[in-house]
Amino acid sequence: EGKDRIGKISLQCRHTHPEYSYSKYEFLYKKASFPECHGATIVELKNGDLVASFFGGTKERNPDCCIWVCRKPKGSKEWTAPKLAADGVFSLKDSQAVLAGIDSTCTPVKDAKGTLIARRKACWNPVLFQIPGGDLILFINRFESERLDRMACPFTRRRKTWSKREALPKGFLGPIKNKPEYINGRIICPSSTEGSNG
Repeated sequence: EGKDRIGKISLQCRHTHPEYSYSKYEFLYKKASFPECHGATIVELKNGDLVASFFGGTKERNPDCCIWVCRKPKGSKEWTAPKLAADGVFSLKDSQAVLAGIDSTCTPVKDAKGTLIARRKACWNPVLFQIPGGDLILFINRFESERLDRMACPFTRRRKTWSKREALPKGFLGPIKNKPEYINGRIICPSSTEGSNG
Protein backbone atom coordinates (compact mmCIF):
# COMPACT_ATOMS: atom_id res chain seq x y z
CA GLU A 1 0.00 0.00 0.00
CA GLY A 2 1.09 3.61 -0.32
CA LYS A 3 2.39 5.65 -3.21
CA ASP A 4 5.62 3.70 -3.58
CA ARG A 5 3.75 0.40 -3.95
CA ILE A 6 0.53 1.40 -5.68
CA GLY A 7 -1.67 -1.54 -6.58
CA LYS A 8 0.31 -4.05 -4.53
CA ILE A 9 -0.08 -5.40 -1.03
CA SER A 10 1.92 -7.73 1.14
CA LEU A 11 0.91 -9.60 4.25
CA GLN A 12 3.03 -10.68 7.16
CA CYS A 13 1.84 -13.45 9.47
CA ARG A 14 3.54 -14.32 12.73
CA HIS A 15 2.73 -16.79 15.46
CA THR A 16 4.54 -16.44 18.77
CA HIS A 17 4.34 -20.15 19.62
CA PRO A 18 7.73 -21.70 18.71
CA GLU A 19 6.10 -24.67 16.98
CA TYR A 20 4.19 -22.39 14.61
CA SER A 21 6.63 -19.48 14.20
CA TYR A 22 6.90 -18.26 10.65
CA SER A 23 6.91 -15.08 8.64
CA LYS A 24 6.06 -14.82 4.97
CA TYR A 25 5.74 -11.89 2.63
CA GLU A 26 3.98 -12.14 -0.71
CA PHE A 27 1.86 -10.13 -3.10
CA LEU A 28 -1.85 -10.81 -3.29
CA TYR A 29 -1.83 -9.46 -6.85
CA LYS A 30 0.42 -7.63 -9.28
CA LYS A 31 -2.20 -6.01 -11.53
CA ALA A 32 -5.66 -4.65 -10.71
CA SER A 33 -8.28 -2.27 -12.08
CA PHE A 34 -7.68 0.16 -9.17
CA PRO A 35 -4.46 2.07 -8.40
CA GLU A 36 -4.47 1.95 -4.59
CA CYS A 37 -5.55 -0.40 -1.83
CA HIS A 38 -5.62 -0.31 1.97
CA GLY A 39 -7.15 -1.87 5.08
CA ALA A 40 -6.33 -5.55 4.47
CA THR A 41 -7.79 -8.41 6.52
CA ILE A 42 -7.09 -12.13 6.28
CA VAL A 43 -8.56 -15.37 7.61
CA GLU A 44 -7.66 -19.05 7.35
CA LEU A 45 -10.60 -21.33 6.61
CA LYS A 46 -11.04 -24.72 8.22
CA ASN A 47 -9.85 -26.43 5.03
CA GLY A 48 -6.59 -24.43 5.06
CA ASP A 49 -7.55 -21.94 2.33
CA LEU A 50 -6.63 -18.32 2.95
CA VAL A 51 -9.07 -15.49 2.17
CA ALA A 52 -7.95 -11.86 2.16
CA SER A 53 -9.96 -8.69 1.64
CA PHE A 54 -9.13 -5.00 1.28
CA PHE A 55 -10.59 -1.83 -0.17
CA GLY A 56 -9.33 -0.55 -3.48
CA GLY A 57 -10.05 2.52 -5.59
CA THR A 58 -8.58 5.76 -6.87
CA LYS A 59 -7.54 6.72 -3.33
CA GLU A 60 -8.83 6.48 0.23
CA ARG A 61 -12.17 8.29 0.77
CA ASN A 62 -12.91 8.38 -2.96
CA PRO A 63 -16.47 7.30 -3.84
CA ASP A 64 -15.08 4.57 -6.12
CA CYS A 65 -13.54 2.60 -3.22
CA CYS A 66 -14.88 -0.95 -3.30
CA ILE A 67 -14.23 -4.13 -1.33
CA TRP A 68 -12.14 -6.78 -3.08
CA VAL A 69 -11.40 -10.38 -2.10
CA CYS A 70 -8.54 -12.72 -3.05
CA ARG A 71 -8.34 -16.39 -2.18
CA LYS A 72 -5.39 -18.76 -1.91
CA PRO A 73 -6.46 -22.41 -1.91
CA LYS A 74 -4.45 -24.63 0.42
CA GLY A 75 -1.31 -25.83 -1.34
CA SER A 76 -1.54 -23.19 -4.08
CA LYS A 77 1.40 -20.93 -4.82
CA GLU A 78 -0.74 -18.06 -6.04
CA TRP A 79 -3.71 -15.99 -4.95
CA THR A 80 -6.75 -15.58 -7.17
CA ALA A 81 -7.15 -12.23 -8.89
CA PRO A 82 -9.04 -9.59 -6.85
CA LYS A 83 -12.79 -10.19 -7.11
CA LEU A 84 -15.32 -7.46 -6.35
CA ALA A 85 -17.30 -8.24 -3.18
CA ALA A 86 -19.05 -4.90 -2.53
CA ASP A 87 -19.33 -1.70 -4.54
CA GLY A 88 -21.43 0.44 -2.18
CA VAL A 89 -24.23 0.88 -4.73
CA PHE A 90 -27.79 0.81 -3.40
CA SER A 91 -30.90 0.95 -5.55
CA LEU A 92 -33.23 3.75 -4.51
CA LYS A 93 -35.86 1.02 -4.00
CA ASP A 94 -33.67 -1.07 -1.67
CA SER A 95 -35.13 -1.19 1.84
CA GLN A 96 -31.58 -1.47 3.25
CA ALA A 97 -30.47 1.84 1.68
CA VAL A 98 -31.67 4.09 4.49
CA LEU A 99 -30.21 1.81 7.15
CA ALA A 100 -26.88 1.89 5.29
CA GLY A 101 -26.89 5.70 5.36
CA ILE A 102 -27.77 6.22 1.70
CA ASP A 103 -29.27 9.67 1.18
CA SER A 104 -29.21 12.57 -1.30
CA THR A 105 -25.62 13.47 -0.35
CA CYS A 106 -24.28 10.12 -1.64
CA THR A 107 -22.75 9.78 -5.09
CA PRO A 108 -25.47 9.39 -7.77
CA VAL A 109 -25.51 6.37 -10.10
CA LYS A 110 -27.30 6.90 -13.42
CA ASP A 111 -28.32 4.58 -16.24
CA ALA A 112 -27.38 5.06 -19.90
CA LYS A 113 -30.24 7.57 -20.32
CA GLY A 114 -29.04 9.70 -17.41
CA THR A 115 -31.83 8.64 -15.05
CA LEU A 116 -30.88 8.39 -11.38
CA ILE A 117 -31.24 4.72 -10.42
CA ALA A 118 -29.06 4.35 -7.33
CA ARG A 119 -26.64 6.02 -4.96
CA ARG A 120 -23.34 4.79 -3.62
CA LYS A 121 -21.06 5.19 -0.65
CA ALA A 122 -17.41 4.25 -0.59
CA CYS A 123 -16.61 0.96 1.15
CA TRP A 124 -13.63 0.84 3.51
CA ASN A 125 -11.88 -1.27 6.15
CA PRO A 126 -13.31 -4.74 5.57
CA VAL A 127 -13.09 -7.26 8.41
CA LEU A 128 -13.19 -11.00 7.71
CA PHE A 129 -14.40 -13.21 10.55
CA GLN A 130 -14.80 -16.97 10.58
CA ILE A 131 -17.57 -18.12 12.91
CA PRO A 132 -16.34 -21.42 14.41
CA GLY A 133 -18.20 -24.16 12.54
CA GLY A 134 -20.21 -21.58 10.62
CA ASP A 135 -20.13 -18.87 7.97
CA LEU A 136 -17.26 -16.68 6.94
CA ILE A 137 -18.52 -13.14 7.51
CA LEU A 138 -17.28 -10.05 5.67
CA PHE A 139 -18.02 -6.86 7.58
CA ILE A 140 -17.85 -3.77 5.39
CA ASN A 141 -17.36 -0.25 6.68
CA ARG A 142 -19.44 2.37 4.92
CA PHE A 143 -18.17 5.84 5.72
CA GLU A 144 -19.40 9.23 4.59
CA SER A 145 -20.06 12.41 6.55
CA GLU A 146 -18.71 10.81 9.75
CA ARG A 147 -21.35 8.06 9.65
CA LEU A 148 -20.36 4.43 10.02
CA ASP A 149 -22.42 1.42 8.96
CA ARG A 150 -21.51 -2.17 8.38
CA MET A 151 -22.66 -4.89 6.06
CA ALA A 152 -22.43 -8.59 6.84
CA CYS A 153 -22.03 -10.95 3.90
CA PRO A 154 -22.08 -14.66 4.76
CA PHE A 155 -19.84 -16.67 2.45
CA THR A 156 -21.28 -19.78 0.83
CA ARG A 157 -18.39 -22.21 0.91
CA ARG A 158 -19.63 -24.56 -1.81
CA ARG A 159 -20.24 -21.81 -4.35
CA LYS A 160 -17.44 -19.55 -3.10
CA THR A 161 -19.72 -16.57 -3.51
CA TRP A 162 -21.12 -14.03 -1.09
CA SER A 163 -24.79 -14.03 -0.14
CA LYS A 164 -26.94 -10.91 -0.31
CA ARG A 165 -25.65 -8.10 1.87
CA GLU A 166 -27.45 -7.39 5.09
CA ALA A 167 -27.18 -4.16 7.04
CA LEU A 168 -26.50 -4.42 10.74
CA PRO A 169 -29.12 -2.85 13.06
CA LYS A 170 -29.17 0.94 13.26
CA GLY A 171 -26.73 2.23 15.85
CA PHE A 172 -24.65 -0.98 15.80
CA LEU A 173 -21.32 -0.30 14.15
CA GLY A 174 -19.79 -3.74 14.31
CA PRO A 175 -16.03 -4.23 14.05
CA ILE A 176 -14.51 -1.09 12.57
CA LYS A 177 -11.12 -2.52 11.63
CA ASN A 178 -10.22 -5.23 14.15
CA LYS A 179 -11.56 -8.76 14.21
CA PRO A 180 -14.35 -9.74 16.61
CA GLU A 181 -13.83 -12.30 19.36
CA TYR A 182 -16.07 -15.36 19.66
CA ILE A 183 -16.67 -15.96 23.38
CA ASN A 184 -19.20 -18.45 24.78
CA GLY A 185 -21.31 -18.36 21.61
CA ARG A 186 -21.34 -14.56 21.38
CA ILE A 187 -19.55 -12.36 18.85
CA ILE A 188 -17.91 -9.41 20.64
CA CYS A 189 -16.94 -6.60 18.23
CA PRO A 190 -14.32 -3.92 18.90
CA SER A 191 -15.82 -0.66 17.68
CA SER A 192 -15.11 3.06 17.37
CA THR A 193 -16.21 6.25 15.66
CA GLU A 194 -14.21 9.02 14.04
CA GLY A 195 -14.47 12.81 14.28
CA SER A 196 -14.78 15.23 17.18
CA ASN A 197 -17.03 12.86 19.17
CA GLY A 198 -15.00 9.72 18.42
